[in-house]
Amino acid sequence: MAGEPTFQTQPALRPNPNPAVPLAATVSFETSAPVQTALTVSDGERQWTLSYPTERNPAEGLPVVGMKYGRSHRIGVRIANSWGETADAPTQLEFLTPEIPDDPTRIPPVRVTVSKLEKMEPGYSLLSLRRVLTRMLGQRSRRMGANFGLLAAIDHDGEIVCAYQSNARMSDVETLRNGNLVFVTTDNRATEIDVLGNRIGNW
Repeated sequence: MAGEPTFQTQPALRPNPNPAVPLAATVSFETSAPVQTALTVSDGERQWTLSYPTERNPAEGLPVVGMKYGRSHRIGVRIANSWGETADAPTQLEFLTPEIPDDPTRIPPVRVTVSKLEKMEPGYSLLSLRRVLTRMLGQRSRRMGANFGLLAAIDHDGEIVCAYQSNARMSDVETLRNGNLVFVTTDNRATEIDVLGNRIGNW
């Protein structure tokens, strides 16, 4: 039988290197054999688990997502082998997300007027947001509107748990089976991105 899985290097956390998705980080480490990984994330009010199969190599970095602006998070790492034996990293990781930008043209304020949890599907609401610059006229206004797009996942309290900012307006957003997103930009191109905002394909 296989022995208990072991960490060859301790988990390391770093902010998402892609600034387009600031509410994300990656955890990376090496193990003695392929493992399943569970990342348990807590911000003091919520706790959730991100699960990754053996096909995801933790040495390449596992995404940490679902975090809100301006909060401190603790992240526990557990690995499991094919026999179901588990091992926990000896210490939890800590990550502080950035404060929400105070510029409403970058992140618009969200106000919940009605929230009926019993009638809501589980999960988040994915919105594609655009700039409407009513106080600006002419070419500059059109340029600022066309050169900005924001995808935001919002929970039932109206708080953003994921945001992707693009330099082009976006529409027709769809979630793929693998968790990636695909959308159409103003130049009529379809783009696929992963949860860290990295471009996977463009057509």
